[in-house]
Amino acid sequence: MKQLAWLCLAGWLSQGVVQAQSMQAQLPPLNVSQLLRVQSIRPSANGLVLLMNGNPQVRMERIVEPDRMVIDLASTTIPTELHKAIIPINQFGVKQARIAQFEKDVTRIVLDLLPGETGEWLTRFDPRSGLIIQPSLASVAPNPAPLPNPSRTLMATLQGFTVEGRTRLIIQADQPTTFTGTNDPNSNTYNLVISPAQLSSSWERSVLAADVPIERVRVTQVNDSVVASFKLSPGWQMEQAGGGSFNQIVLQLTQNTPKPVAPPPLPKVLPPSSQAPLPESGRRIVVVDPGHGGGDPGAIGNGIQEKDIVMPISQAAGRELQRLGYVVYYTRTQDVEIDLAPRVALAEQVRADAFVSIHANSLASSADQVRGIETFFAPDSRSGRELAEFIQTQAIGATGANDRGVKSARFYVIYKTTMPSVLVETGFVTNPQEAANLNNPGYQQKLGESIARGIHQFLSR
Repeated sequence: MKQLAWLCLAGWLSQGVVQAQSMQAQLPPLNVSQLLRVQSIRPSANGLVLLMNGNPQVRMERIVEPDRMVIDLASTTIPTELHKAIIPINQFGVKQARIAQFEKDVTRIVLDLLPGETGEWLTRFDPRSGLIIQPSLASVAPNPAPLPNPSRTLMATLQGFTVEGRTRLIIQADQPTTFTGTNDPNSNTYNLVISPAQLSSSWERSVLAADVPIERVRVTQVNDSVVASFKLSPGWQMEQAGGGSFNQIVLQLTQNTPKPVAPPPLPKVLPPSSQAPLPESGRRIVVVDPGHGGGDPGAIGNGIQEKDIVMPISQAAGRELQRLGYVVYYTRTQDVEIDLAPRVALAEQVRADAFVSIHANSLASSADQVRGIETFFAPDSRSGRELAEFIQTQAIGATGANDRGVKSARFYVIYKTTMPSVLVETGFVTNPQEAANLNNPGYQQKLGESIARGIHQFLSR
């Protein structure tokens, strides 16, 4: 029976007469004490990526009738859930990949090739990513034709995500899918593009606990891709992790260890004109916070930087608020970098009646059609929600921008302040039309004044 089982497995992986056409390396003698382990396998934009704990010896054979490429990894094992798994590829002349524990110490991967495919495949090891199996550049057409009538069932449906143990995020799908993720240190976001994929009609995400270092999650359907943006807490980044089932995307949050630096001083209280520092006449006080600055440019796209466009918008809001009779303080009036804590400290120091942080948004370049204004308030802050609703209504009415609504998030500057506070995302610099608007002085003036009117409506209600 044992011999019969091995014969069945060999037949599932080979399915034809072996005709070796190329050999990259001979399998070495097996050494059980030096076994490698594949933690996960996923398709990527360049081929296949195997997350594993070392660089294996690789043997590759081209086999015909039916056409396929057989790849053996010496002294390598796989988790039980990967044994006899099938991964759809549908590019580079490959229909699918199959993986199994072919022998006790040999992992076998079979690429089922489309008829007439003659391209060569290579392997390379990246200590950060793992073993990468990809077609050679010479065998990839500049503009590969899409497969005829691709089956809709190849598109993965994303069902939701959960957070385990504070720092491990798991996205659940109904089948394997391709994804790429990058950290954007300028905006401290992790941008994830999952394709081909779609959101389930019952998409769910777990409620983020207070100690999870994620301030905001944005998930958007863009054509046949799902684009997810995770705004991370300061000092954190995200990366792909091993483990999980074959139909899961597993991400790990890790904390950076920045070099110790002296904390910046509190910014000077500088109204746009010669306002009294703290009047005794009972006039209401508003702190306007232009985001980022100095060495922190914020979001970047279409030739503009967030720090440069939020300043004139903030100043326009401040001037209008002064005209309406308010005392206005800015967290910065020049292109300087200021940490988050001093911004909050200023608002508390002057006993502000409202705090408004002004920002611009960005997404991955593949999502450049996403646009619109959205305003955030701290969770469970009723007054913050009301302030956000007034500002959002005024901003959309004045600019005609796409209304992305009001949302709750745990941004530091609105979560740590004790007065009604909001963070306004004035648009996406990664959208060409919206970037042009945000860089237009007339639009900046109109948007800033509308934010001021929303603040005035809230404080005078």
